[in-house]
Amino acid sequence: MAEGPRVSANNVFKIAGSYAIIPSEPLAVGSEHQLLVDHHVVDDAWNCRRTVHEPKRYSDEPVIAPEKPWEGIGPGSGQVWRDPDTGTVRLLAAAHHPRHYLPEKKHKTGVGVYYESADGIHWERPNLGLIEFDGSRENNLV
Repeated sequence: MAEGPRVSANNVFKIAGSYAIIPSEPLAVGSEHQLLVDHHVVDDAWNCRRTVHEPKRYSDEPVIAPEKPWEGIGPGSGQVWRDPDTGTVRLLAAAHHPRHYLPEKKHKTGVGVYYESADGIHWERPNLGLIEFDGSRENNLV
């Protein structure tokens, strides 16, 4: 039978098979999930095991399907970040359409598409008015 923790005269816990643990004040984490990659939340992980759960795929793939002519086959690789001031999720991705070019360059070049979302699943296409496509700047091209 395993031994329980013992407290020494100077209030240092000794756990069978572990090392001395000096207790600290409890950290309030509430009911939120915690990512345990360092010793910020858990000082000692003796006799613990790591469990990696299989990710759940969002059932309505793709999350952003092409809806506008300038989106071509849809957004390509890009960057996603959450705005710390508003909480808005932002996506800047490559636009994959064969006609994307900047006229002053006289050759095809990188054009991107910009999206915003409140939850990272439902995306809006804000009208940025930056790049012309089919005679209009009413699009989310960057």
